[in-house]
Amino acid sequence: MNFLKGLIDLFFPEICIYCNQNLVKTEKIICTFCEAQLPVSDNESFTENKIIKSLWGRVNIEFAAYYLNFKKGGITQQILHFLKYKNRKDIGIFYGKRLGFMIINEKFIKEVDYIVPVPLHKTKLRKRGYNQSAEISKGLCEVLKIPVLENNLIRISNTQTQTRKKRFERWTNVSTNFIVKNPALFEDKNLLLVDDVFTTGATIEACCQPLININNVKIGLVFLAVAG
Repeated sequence: MNFLKGLIDLFFPEICIYCNQNLVKTEKIICTFCEAQLPVSDNESFTENKIIKSLWGRVNIEFAAYYLNFKKGGITQQILHFLKYKNRKDIGIFYGKRLGFMIINEKFIKEVDYIVPVPLHKTKLRKRGYNQSAEISKGLCEVLKIPVLENNLIRISNTQTQTRKKRFERWTNVSTNFIVKNPALFEDKNLLLVDDVFTTGATIEACCQPLININNVKIGLVFLAVAG
């Protein structure tokens, strides 16, 4: 088995998704040099950061965290591109674990009942073959030992890509696109919503709208990356 893997690595070596250099055995996804360049968030506060502040007056959020800062053309953009469009589900799991270790000791996390991936519409899910947010959730689950609950929060209409849309256009593009299939399942629960990237907050706000009407629900947010 090790011999076979050695041959595969010889003829089809794993390469860094950013600089295209061959990875050594101890490296995953990106090489050590690119790893050192990662714009990792310092998450100065999980209860009063730029995600929560951007949602003030829109949605009441108890907790928010993210792993990477996003800048156009940078490493983070490449990571997200491979995760979403190159069938690299392993990237979601890998960085989901990183996120998990970052937040594992936080009070809100210790009280979370379910990890809930932000859903894709069934048409997009069928086309892509997987939900990148669900892959991140799997990594979180491995570290936090909190169950992932899919298929109760549902996206009921497909939307065009959010890229290059203005803030109001993004809101009108996603509003009223989510429903909760069985509200009783979320009653009196602390939920950790998971998505790949936070931009204007329009998608996550729409996602939270059907949740905030459920009795005694508390919401935390986790993202692989945040833009801006």
